[in-house]
Amino acid sequence: MIKILVPTDFSSNAENAVNFAVSIANRNGGYIQLFHSYQVPSSTGSFISVERFIKKDAIEAMSKLVKKIESKVETGVIVDFSIVNDLVVSSICSKANKDKYDLIVMGTQGESGLKGRFFGSNTAAILNKTKLPLLVIPEKADSRKLDKIVFAVDDNAISSKEVVAVLNYIKNQFEANLMVFHLENKVDKEKGIHSSIKQFVDYDVLETTNFETGQNLNAAIDENTKRNNTNLLCMIKRDRSLWSILLNPSATRSEVGHSSIPLLVLHD
Repeated sequence: MIKILVPTDFSSNAENAVNFAVSIANRNGGYIQLFHSYQVPSSTGSFISVERFIKKDAIEAMSKLVKKIESKVETGVIVDFSIVNDLVVSSICSKANKDKYDLIVMGTQGESGLKGRFFGSNTAAILNKTKLPLLVIPEKADSRKLDKIVFAVDDNAISSKEVVAVLNYIKNQFEANLMVFHLENKVDKEKGIHSSIKQFVDYDVLETTNFETGQNLNAAIDENTKRNNTNLLCMIKRDRSLWSILLNPSATRSEVGHSSIPLLVLHD
């Protein structure tokens, strides 16, 4: 049974993230925690009465959302919720880390690039405050399709099977085709893909492309996802890695242009 945390602001983007969480949990049972955090402006004079109204609206919105979800979940899926008066990022991370969730699923606006999906949003802050897998869902993504996955990797090792546990879980539950897309630095091309990828990742296809430092890697990933009709892109976030290169504006001019593709971010 997978344990999923779904932060929500009750927007259509957030609701699509809920649909993905339900789709994943329905495969083999699961626990879904809907989580809403609100803040009362400090400049508000009548703090207590305003807080009461904000909380009341949140409870009503959450009740409607839960009712809608319960009609979609299969037997073996539990749906619960929490509403707190707290800072959004810190409360989400605290909840996720304290209660040891397997996955956080969040909706995002349909920005046109990988960097656009993180910067200028709470998602970037959450990525830096938790080591839990994060599934970012664009507004128009289709929760019924998770059957073609691309896992973009560099030359680094994966430290353990736990790092890719959620990726393997989704792959197996959806009976998806999983391609490992190896972006290999020409300087180290004799190394090949690290043995830990073969050991820990349950992949079907391996494709390798060579690149030079400073080259536009986003274009390579973009081309790969288009060619393979990918509906889930997965990457590992490290401090000094492929992730840093992709999101460094000085190293690339374009970004992954599939705003309809969910992005699964793992940590190592």
